[in-house]
Amino acid sequence: AAAPRVVSIGTVRDAYEGETMAKVMSYIMAVFLLIPIVAPAVGAGLLVIGSWRTIFLGIALFGIAVGAWATRLPETLPADRRLPLNFSKLARATGLVMGSRFAMGLTLAQAALFGFFASYLASPQIIIDDVFGLDAVQVRAVAGNVVPVVAEPDQLPLAHRPIGLVEEQQ
Repeated sequence: AAAPRVVSIGTVRDAYEGETMAKVMSYIMAVFLLIPIVAPAVGAGLLVIGSWRTIFLGIALFGIAVGAWATRLPETLPADRRLPLNFSKLARATGLVMGSRFAMGLTLAQAALFGFFASYLASPQIIIDDVFGLDAVQVRAVAGNVVPVVAEPDQLPLAHRPIGLVEEQQ
């Protein structure tokens, strides 16, 4: 579940430095804030076109498009630091992690937090229906008022301009 965020942040950190990195990171954070707002509307639009299976087809097509786009990214690790894929070393490392009580405790805690977060994400529909009694059109109107606030990524880099980033003195 965290792979898109981890990979995008790692890619930006490898490819950019300083204020440019901060600006690109601002755009990425805007996208990650916007997706949970826009995704239900996209899903509803796909349901208008077809059945629930259309949503999974849309997810698959989006995944293929992102995968194809990712092939354009250059390798940032120098050739002399690259390691070949070795399944025995991978299995040994997996065994070490699985045998660590500390690592497994952190994994279980993270899984519990993810469960709580998923419950939190699922609750707005219940609150909107049962507590506020809004219908689908009213829900879209409320969501439509939130989108412009988050969807203005052009304003995010401006937050870095007035004071700039402080570089370390050597």
